[in-house]
Amino acid sequence: MKKAIQKNMTNTKKMYFIALLLSAIFAFSGSASAQANLLKNSDKPLYNMSENDKEKCFVYGKYVVKTVMKELTENTDDKSGDDISIFKRDASIAPQKSCETDGNALLSVANTEGNTFLGIFRDHLFIEKNIYPDYSNLEIYNLKTNKNVFAAEYTAWNDYKINIAGGRFLLYDSWSKKDGLIKNCPQGKKWKREGLGVSWIQNQRLDLQTFKVSPVGVLKCVSVN
Repeated sequence: MKKAIQKNMTNTKKMYFIALLLSAIFAFSGSASAQANLLKNSDKPLYNMSENDKEKCFVYGKYVVKTVMKELTENTDDKSGDDISIFKRDASIAPQKSCETDGNALLSVANTEGNTFLGIFRDHLFIEKNIYPDYSNLEIYNLKTNKNVFAAEYTAWNDYKINIAGGRFLLYDSWSKKDGLIKNCPQGKKWKREGLGVSWIQNQRLDLQTFKVSPVGVLKCVSVN
């Protein structure tokens, strides 16, 4: 009888351990999935949750970000996207409880142009708008002043991902306002013979301290219809 009780207790402990392990794996997977959709090298959320397919919450050290999908009708020029609200986080509250925010938002960005929350880096909020096949708009807000401090067009052509480098710079691609030399585009003549156009892309580096933009590297040619 005693051995049977000990065996049952051992099995119970094993089941408890497995349950904890599975919970940890699912929690990690959720966080990793959320981070995969955010700006590369931006701050990692301490915690994130989804109420449903339309409402999400991201908890950071100093801020809580809530997004609510706003689906618009065809009778408007606006685009479906997220209403984005930023709240100051009380550090004394556990990350898992921080989505239960009280008070007014520090900053609210209502959707009109297909807003998508990209992430937070230190005291800056990154939002993508007007997502088209060949370009999108990037906006950056300073969460100390709650003001828009930068806006630019960028392109994710050839699946290029904007990213933060060196803990200070934002790297992104933009369409060049001037053409490069066709001799620097090995496939340019072939593309033209096939009836395609040639466009040029410039990698840009934004200094997140001074907000000065500098071109990086040489122009890259791409084929376009």
